[in-house]
Amino acid sequence: MASGMQAFKDNGELLWDTNLICYGLLKSGPLNVVDVWPRYLYKSLDLNPNEESSWREDIPKQPITGITVYDSISPVVFLVGDGSRCGEMVSGNARTLLFYGTTPETKAYVFDLMRDVGDSSGLNCYSDTGVLTFTSGMPPLNIAALVGAPPLDDIIPGTENMPQPNQQWNAFKNGTTEEVFSGLGTYTPYLKGIGTVTVFNEEIAAHLTFSRSGGVVWRSGSPVGGSTEGVSNGPGSVMGMQEGCGGTSDGKVRFFFIPAPTTTRRGLTNNANIWFDIPRDRNPSALVIKTSQYPYPFR
Repeated sequence: MASGMQAFKDNGELLWDTNLICYGLLKSGPLNVVDVWPRYLYKSLDLNPNEESSWREDIPKQPITGITVYDSISPVVFLVGDGSRCGEMVSGNARTLLFYGTTPETKAYVFDLMRDVGDSSGLNCYSDTGVLTFTSGMPPLNIAALVGAPPLDDIIPGTENMPQPNQQWNAFKNGTTEEVFSGLGTYTPYLKGIGTVTVFNEEIAAHLTFSRSGGVVWRSGSPVGGSTEGVSNGPGSVMGMQEGCGGTSDGKVRFFFIPAPTTTRRGLTNNANIWFDIPRDRNPSALVIKTSQYPYPFR
């Protein structure tokens, strides 16, 4: 018979069980700019785009934000506000979790496997072998909802076999497209294809289970510089993109696609934003928490 401790909700549902894997809040706080990354520009149309030598590194303009945790094991990050995970930096016992497409208002809640975090007060549970399995020093992760991403927009007829295949007017069906500046101290515009799902009527944070890739044609003459990233009303271009999501203060999950921070970019004149080649045989979900259950900032 398993030993340990269980806690239940008022309706009898299991809240947590120390015999199972338990995650707890390791840290919460803002995302700060930690680096600026370049994209790669196509040198000339007469070069083979499959050759590395056909591309050159652009001036770094893409602000990368992150949050640093220490002695982490398997961290999971929930965001209030936009963000798309783009890697991590590790130095010793410090791990900086990296995101792109964030704003100065984006908030991060980092959960990790429960362990001794140096707080001996409160409730601590141990396995038969003496391993810490639960500690009240890490507020337990409580998933409030699981939300599937909205359906993708319809494919524009006749685009299935074009150089930019399976084109869409919007990333998500009934979605919107934003052309905005990052607000992170660099002259960097963001293009975001957005779809929203209402979950609760209070602030929530969200974690995307996995991210899809694809492509986007950023239109010519964008009011925020478009694909020229600094020259207003410039020519358009085609870039790779990635997916992200985040919760909002009014209880919605914002799923979005955004040009990737270190993708390739080549000129392509076009009078509309076009999303293309997004996988349709898989659909990520967002794990959702209610931020009212957790301290902010924390540690």
